[in-house]
Amino acid sequence: MPKYTPASAGKVTLEEIDRRQSLTPLTFGTPKLDGSLVPMTAGDLVSVVARPGMGKTLFLVHLTNHLQKQGANVAYITYETSVTEFTCLRLGIKLEDVGRGKIPRQSIKDKIAKSIFDRVTVFGQADGELAPTLDEVIKWLGKDRYDVVLVDYLQRIRGSYHQDRHHQVSENAERLKDLALKMGMPVVMAVQARRDVDDYSGLKFPGLNDAQWSCLSADTVIWGSNTRIDSGSVNTLSMNSEYKCVDSGSRNTMYVGEEQVFEVKAAGGYKIRATLNHPFLTTQGWTKLEDLKPGDYVAVASHLPEMRGEYDKELSLLAGLMEVKHDEVFVPEDIRFVKIKSISDAGIEPVYDVSVPEYRNYIANGFVVHNSNIEQTSDKVLSLTRPRYYMTEDFVTVDHVDYQVKTETLAVQVVKQRWSLAGHVLLLESDFSDMSIKDAEPCNNAVF
Repeated sequence: MPKYTPASAGKVTLEEIDRRQSLTPLTFGTPKLDGSLVPMTAGDLVSVVARPGMGKTLFLVHLTNHLQKQGANVAYITYETSVTEFTCLRLGIKLEDVGRGKIPRQSIKDKIAKSIFDRVTVFGQADGELAPTLDEVIKWLGKDRYDVVLVDYLQRIRGSYHQDRHHQVSENAERLKDLALKMGMPVVMAVQARRDVDDYSGLKFPGLNDAQWSCLSADTVIWGSNTRIDSGSVNTLSMNSEYKCVDSGSRNTMYVGEEQVFEVKAAGGYKIRATLNHPFLTTQGWTKLEDLKPGDYVAVASHLPEMRGEYDKELSLLAGLMEVKHDEVFVPEDIRFVKIKSISDAGIEPVYDVSVPEYRNYIANGFVVHNSNIEQTSDKVLSLTRPRYYMTEDFVTVDHVDYQVKTETLAVQVVKQRWSLAGHVLLLESDFSDMSIKDAEPCNNAVF
């Protein structure tokens, strides 16, 4: 890692500011989106998370069209559709209409001639072919200069066949972030969520732990309700920004499947079994288990909550082991950092996870663990949903403004954006005829 003196750090900073100010800001294409989101810049990784059929591809095609109009050179990597399907989406043509002969070939040819591919390069599969691997795409990207890369979508990226799918997804997300940094451009990736949802002011958004499937063994005790993670529903404790343990509410746990797990034993009698890609809080920040080793320090809760039920005896024993030598513990408020004693292969077991939307972490067997690695990697995280899919009501109120809920209504939650505000929700309207998105209009401009 390079070392900078105050003078050289100041010089590098001014050069980077000058470079960024010389670039055309890459925005998101509607007044609401652009008013709420910091423009994309070099090195950004933007994650667009949604359940199947909620509008990930629509959002990325809208971005493609908008960025092309801004004069950006766009690389669109599609694993979700073939090149033919992507072309038809941008033209506003339904493939089933082509197959039924409803659209004359000359009409398609005329539309293609209208420069829809100026400054837009598509990397994907022709009909009947395998999609390219990420290695192949990165090699192709290096041959030209692009201003932005869009990827549809993360879980479909082909990787090394010797890797399990979960590890592959995690690695591909990190490689896309590395690509953004190395090539000096933003990368926008669609991420498919599972069917569990988090409720936000009556709107239901997908949980963000779905990109990684980082998980814990079935007998892990979740502090808060002090019940096993495989019980279906738990009350969680989480760590806030002041290193205090706080009540983070009731959450559903998710069965992920059977996975290879490893047991971590730490000073103080703490132990837990987790998949290698599960992030733990350490003195160096959030770190995946596969990057930890004996001697590293991990965060644990300093105080046991009141215990009850069948785990009383085991946890009381754990409480008796809390005396740890001073050189092995750092104590900020409710959280202490203890030394890892060993990490060992524990075999294949059923594994579960929990999604905690507000704090993105929870206390399990005393350890502070993250429920999603996507936020670590991403600079911006947008969560998409269609209110009409979940709601029977005809109206929804967002920020004291009333909106009509239509089939085409698209809700966007700004889950994260580095160096700026997040957490707010925007209401948009989509049009599949031209794959465009615009701001939703309030009902009669009524503001409550």
